[in-house]
Amino acid sequence: MYPVGILKKEAEEDFYKAWNNSKKLIPLKGLNYEFPKRRGESHILYDYEEKFRQILLNMGFDELILKPFWEDVHVKMQYGPEAPAILDRVYYTASIPRPDIGISKDREKDIKKISKKATIKVLKNIFRDYKMGKIDPGDLMEELVVKLKINSSEAGKILSLFPEMEALKPVPSNNTLLSHFTTAWFPTLASMVKNKNLPVQLFTTGWRFRREQKEDATHLKAHYNSSIVIMNKELSLEDAENITRKVMSALGFPEVKIVYKEHNAVYYAPGTDFEVFAETSGGKMLEVADGGLYSPISLAKYGIPYSVFNLGPSLHRTVMIKEGYNDVRNFTYPYEYENIELTDKELAGMIHYDSEPSTEEARMLAEILEKKAIENRGKKGPVSVKVFDDEFMNKKVVVEFFEPDKDETLLGSAALNKVIVYNGNVYGLPDKGLNEEAVLIRKKGVKTNITFLKGIINSFVKQLENTIINNGKELELRVRMVKRASELNINIKRAAKYYITSKKAVISLKGPVFIGIKGIIKD
Repeated sequence: MYPVGILKKEAEEDFYKAWNNSKKLIPLKGLNYEFPKRRGESHILYDYEEKFRQILLNMGFDELILKPFWEDVHVKMQYGPEAPAILDRVYYTASIPRPDIGISKDREKDIKKISKKATIKVLKNIFRDYKMGKIDPGDLMEELVVKLKINSSEAGKILSLFPEMEALKPVPSNNTLLSHFTTAWFPTLASMVKNKNLPVQLFTTGWRFRREQKEDATHLKAHYNSSIVIMNKELSLEDAENITRKVMSALGFPEVKIVYKEHNAVYYAPGTDFEVFAETSGGKMLEVADGGLYSPISLAKYGIPYSVFNLGPSLHRTVMIKEGYNDVRNFTYPYEYENIELTDKELAGMIHYDSEPSTEEARMLAEILEKKAIENRGKKGPVSVKVFDDEFMNKKVVVEFFEPDKDETLLGSAALNKVIVYNGNVYGLPDKGLNEEAVLIRKKGVKTNITFLKGIINSFVKQLENTIINNGKELELRVRMVKRASELNINIKRAAKYYITSKKAVISLKGPVFIGIKGIIKD
């Protein structure tokens, strides 16, 4: 370990001397590190970004990377008289000007005290080239070391003789950091008007920067987001709503509420600016996207004669809803923000089936299969039990439970386990039996409606739906000894997992489930 206190003190006294001496702390030999034998953990935002990307690509959207820097003239063109209010929220870029550096006789003497090797004429040439932009700022130190034939410590001390290097103040430009993807979409679409066939479907993901007054549970000054645009000869408001519902459904929000804004942003056509809301696990409505049809006036300024629809699904808000977070900072910057406290009831509400039947017909089939599985659970193998022989999704479908192994029951002993949360732990337990600890957990824990059997049957029925859609003829699902929740089609939201791990609690959803289900699709 490094002597942090001593190093800080020495650096304050003589930075370059301390820096040079710190080399002694770095061993030249010895293999002290091995890569861990595990897969690294990805960031949840990028996990969802990848999901968004694949969904939108499959829907026919082309992906673009939009430039992050744009002159403020674009904001003025798009927002018209409202531009000043918008520009108040953007970040302007600034740069430090290259100074004129003069070398007086006194400074020449000070330079020679630092290094007799330093040639004043060469130093003047270096400063001149730096001023003219021939030397990159990042290369200035190297130029001093190489051309003056001095070391880094001496170069640093020479630069410290020129306070004008430190007294420089940034000079703002007309360039802004991207605060709304719209800023980039208008000029980008304008460049495609003459060389792209309609319709044009585009999407992007990336960082947006806004000068928010403060950061809170749902707002960050820098946030990662997605945006889509569709340009066509004509688009109606009905098109806009239809596209929105289809895109949001594909992104995991089959039920959304579209609310039109009272104040319409002027880069959107009047009466077309709306927000999209989805329900959280707590029953609250949260904005997950906004959209609208671009104003013909703003489009005309870019020479665009076509209709353009824009929708901005929020990656942060999607993660909040899907993973059970109530503060974007907790998952965006988990290393900075401590996790919140969660009750057992809140944890229980963050556990759900990963995939479920998508129609009422499919849900009814799942109920039938669950009931039949329980009725026949004691039958011993080798055995096959036909439990459904009827029409499903306009196809003749036969479903059988099977167990090929001799004397093994159709369902294993853990198949009927239910998920219970107790003291921050997640357990899968039967309704009765086991030890005193299990009795206590069943008595005091928070029970969910999640069972091992229902999770597996839901997965089977969902796969059966997909098999029929893809013209498949047969489906088989066999689950044996289970060691993790994903094998049971049970999903614990990331916020809950993070909380459980941080509290050193456990997720114990495992055991001998032993179930086989087979589906045969006939014409």
